Amino acid sequence: MTDNTLQTLTDDEIRQTRWYYQVELRPGVYTDGPEQHTAAMVRSLAERIDLAGTQCLDLGTQEGLMAVSLARLGAETVVAYDRLDLSDRIAMVKEAYEVDFDYQHGLYLHELSAALQTAGYDPFDVVVFAGVLYHMIDPLAGLGTARSFVRENGLLILETAAIVSDENALFFNAGARYHDSSSYFLPSLTWLDYCLRMLRLKPIDCHHISRPESGSRCRIAILCRAMDAPLPLPNDKWMTKRWITDDFQAVALDFDALASPAPPVNYATDENVLLPHHDQTESVDIFETVMQGNPWPHHPSQARLNLSDYV
Repeated sequence: MTDNTLQTLTDDEIRQTRWYYQVELRPGVYTDGPEQHTAAMVRSLAERIDLAGTQCLDLGTQEGLMAVSLARLGAETVVAYDRLDLSDRIAMVKEAYEVDFDYQHGLYLHELSAALQTAGYDPFDVVVFAGVLYHMIDPLAGLGTARSFVRENGLLILETAAIVSDENALFFNAGARYHDSSSYFLPSLTWLDYCLRMLRLKPIDCHHISRPESGSRCRIAILCRAMDAPLPLPNDKWMTKRWITDDFQAVALDFDALASPAPPVNYATDENVLLPHHDQTESVDIFETVMQGNPWPHHPSQARLNLSDYV
C-alpha cells in the first residue's frame, strides 16, 4: 500500500490488503492477515512483565503488533526493527493506535547495533526476538546478536519454530523439508536450552503450541532473564570457557558493556503452573516442559491487534 494513508483507504481496501498480521485500523475493520497465534504467545508473556518506565526493543516487528503492545502496556521507550521497509503500514498503525515508537528498518540485524548506538540508545530492559531465528543463515550468531541488546537483569522473549528433540542440534531445511520459505535451520529444543544458558540467558517461563511428538515441529516462546554468568549443568566445563565470551564480540555481544546496576525487570510467574526445571541452574528445562506440559491455550483475539487492546 505504498503512498497510501489511513485517511485515503476505504474499509474494503483495508480488508482486502494482505498483511502479516490482522490489524484493526478502524472499528471492526481488519487487514487481511492470518491469526498469528505465535504472536499471541509472546503477548501473553509480555503481559506479565512490569513494563512501566522500561526501554524495549522489538526485533522483527513487521507491522508493529508487539511495538504497539509494549507501548500500551507501559513501556517508556519502544524501538521497532525490521529488515523490510514497511513505513507506510507502520504510519497507519501509529495513527490508528495513537502510539509513537522509533522505527528502524532497511538494515540487516548485524548492522542494527551500530545504528542504535549512533541514535544514543543504551542496552534495553526488554527485548522481543520473535519469528526471526529460523530465517537466519547463522542462528547462533543471530541469537548472540539479540542477546547483545539486553542489559544484565533485563528480559528477552524468544519465539521460534523448533524441533522436538533432545539432540543438541540444528536441523537444516533442505528441500523445504519443514517449510517452503526462507527458513534455513530449525533448532532442537535442547539446542535452544543450551545456547540460551551459554549466552547468560536463564529461561524462567515458556509457552508452546501443539502437543508434540519426537522429531516433530513446534512453536515455542521462551522468556529469559539476562544473567551475569553462564548457567552450565554439572560437569560441563566447556560452557564457561573464556573463548565463548571473546568469540561473541564478533556479533557485538560484549557482556561487560551489558553490566547494569539497574534492578531486575519484574516478571510475575504464574504460580499455578509448575514447569520442569534444571535443579542446578533453577532454569526452565525447555525440552521437558514441552514434552510434559499442555499446549498453551490461546484466544483468537490475542492473535490479532485490536483497537481496544490494553486501554
